[in-house]
Amino acid sequence: MDQRPRLQILHTPAILAEDHEAGIERERWRAASGGGKGLDAEAIAELRRGAWLGGKAWSRGGYFTTSGLRQQAGHPELALVNVPGAFAPMAQQLLNEIGEYVLDSGMRLGSGEVFALTHPRFAEMVVTFALLSPGELSSPEFDEEILLVVPLP
Repeated sequence: MDQRPRLQILHTPAILAEDHEAGIERERWRAASGGGKGLDAEAIAELRRGAWLGGKAWSRGGYFTTSGLRQQAGHPELALVNVPGAFAPMAQQLLNEIGEYVLDSGMRLGSGEVFALTHPRFAEMVVTFALLSPGELSSPEFDEEILLVVPLP
């Protein structure tokens, strides 16, 4: 009997993405900070304009995906991209919570659907989803349709 868990959450931090946009950006910001001396006002403004926790491309921080939804429930895997390193534990818990809901309820989540989390650790958190075609995130892991999780304000 297969002893693997029915759902796994996979995480790729930017530090492991040297040849990807997220890794290149990480190194650029490390250099711009002058070895920890700080960023100037222009650099801070650029960071504020960039996408964290969203976007159609993995361009900064880490990305998280589920593994098991397609095999266990015929449901697209979930992804959360552009996650700051400090939010990694929360991102893992978020995908696990949504993934377990899909597996336990048999419900299918769709693009544009609004999903309110009820677990106390996600008080008042609401997300929506965007169905992405293979290759839209320009990463080899995404060779089938994937449901991008997009937190709502």
